Amino acid sequence: MFNRRPLSFFLAALTLAAGAALPLKAQSYLFYLELQGVGGYSTAAKKLVYYSQEQLEVMQKPSLGFDYIQRFSGESGDFAILAVQGRLAWNAAEGKTLEPQLYNAYLKFKLKPFDLWIGHERPSFGLASVLDSHGLLLQPLDMRGYGFDRDWGVGAQRDYRWGSAAASLTAGSGMPLYFKGNYLAAGPAPAPRLVSGGENDPLLPYLGEELTKATTADIAVGFVMPSGLERLGPHLRDFLARSGRLRLLTGDYLGVTEPDALTRLLDLEGDRHLRVFETAHPSGPEHPGPPAPLSFHPKAYIFERADGTGVAFVGSSNLSHSALSTGIEWNYRAVAKADNAAFQEIQTAFDRLFDHPATRELTPTWIAAYRNRRPTLQSHKAQDPADAPEEPTTIPTPHAIQQEALKALEETRRQRNTAGLVVLATGLGKTWLSAFDSHRPEFKRILFVAHREEILNQSRDTFRRIRPEARLGLYMSQERQADADVLFAYVFGLFKIAVIAQQIYRRFTLGHTRDPRFGALIHGVRILGRQSARALEAGRVDRLS
Repeated sequence: MFNRRPLSFFLAALTLAAGAALPLKAQSYLFYLELQGVGGYSTAAKKLVYYSQEQLEVMQKPSLGFDYIQRFSGESGDFAILAVQGRLAWNAAEGKTLEPQLYNAYLKFKLKPFDLWIGHERPSFGLASVLDSHGLLLQPLDMRGYGFDRDWGVGAQRDYRWGSAAASLTAGSGMPLYFKGNYLAAGPAPAPRLVSGGENDPLLPYLGEELTKATTADIAVGFVMPSGLERLGPHLRDFLARSGRLRLLTGDYLGVTEPDALTRLLDLEGDRHLRVFETAHPSGPEHPGPPAPLSFHPKAYIFERADGTGVAFVGSSNLSHSALSTGIEWNYRAVAKADNAAFQEIQTAFDRLFDHPATRELTPTWIAAYRNRRPTLQSHKAQDPADAPEEPTTIPTPHAIQQEALKALEETRRQRNTAGLVVLATGLGKTWLSAFDSHRPEFKRILFVAHREEILNQSRDTFRRIRPEARLGLYMSQERQADADVLFAYVFGLFKIAVIAQQIYRRFTLGHTRDPRFGALIHGVRILGRQSARALEAGRVDRLS
């Protein structure tokens, strides 16, 4: 395959370069053999074939080869890498011969201005295995076998804050070596830094994507609205469920932040830290230090990943549906890899703001006091219509079938029954029905029991719609908010299995079944009961479902 005269000159030059570099304190190397088997049965040819999808595909052939990588280091660290990969491939299409192939054969130098390579490497925009696409800006994706994207020549590459640049002079021949004259100067376009908002470029998808990658999330927004939490809330819950750490800071400036939205923030469970910046009170015993500023209007979303990299968005989007999804809001994106100084400056500013003397921990008590002193919607509109709060969310009402069930439950209470059973088909709103039925003055506290954590979370969201000011709490594992108005408790699997076994055993003792095997269930009931009690004491309820 490589019988062309220029190849011998190139390999000789590469060998000399490698030989000259070998004495320079070679620190480490990697060498291994590789065996590739390619074959199948062709129903069209009705015989075994020794290639993948394309008979002329260079890379998709049975082969035996090697891979050698050598790193060279000096006083100041690594300065070069030598890579050579070759093999003998079985060419069944051309006389059933062994075909020598040499690829990934390059010597790369780490220079101060740029990285320089010479040999068989990836040119600036690649080379498809069947279609020569050097002249195209956007390369076609050729899926014939593995394909290859290497060429013979020289090239240079460097990363910048705004992106990266690359230039290469290659033969344009792919794996064999012959010169056609091919000149490339290219580099990938950097990602846009500005998120311009509106329906074409909303901020919400960016935040959702970063939450899937982050281990910590810091959010500082002037206002929090229920509509914003409805959009971002599921992403925050998933983030916290994956052991992410959330710090969120909002403010009471002009009373725009909705108390119901703050209550929903408290419903988030996990490693979350919530604070409020108070602008409504001067300095005093409860607010040591200088008086709080007269306004609080930041909008920043900061995400950091496990490897120390991160992304920050700073701009004009508060936590509301309009700001996240449809409104024209500008948010500048600072990427730590490209501009670490800017990212660290934003992170440091958030840390200072989060610990400012005017901030307070968000608690049910603080929210109740805020409701009482918050300006009315009409008075706020008169001051600044642009920052007006959202209209209060309408509390849902029961539909016809739920109304019929509510009447039946009320009738059972008039008959002095202390328990009721409702059977409804899937999708008719049993959880909503329980929220409607229990939202009565005589029911001071409510216990909602379920056997799955997802059901508890969904049910708590439903009850929050009906009871926007109530204290909703969880009783599971480490979350035990027993003083809540509505307590959502997790009945885990061991208790459930023990109860089922106990009911079957009870039927046996009453003579409803005569199978003697059911009599042995009493031993299982006792064992499960003891194990359940120990698990409950150890706080490991959620792991034993």
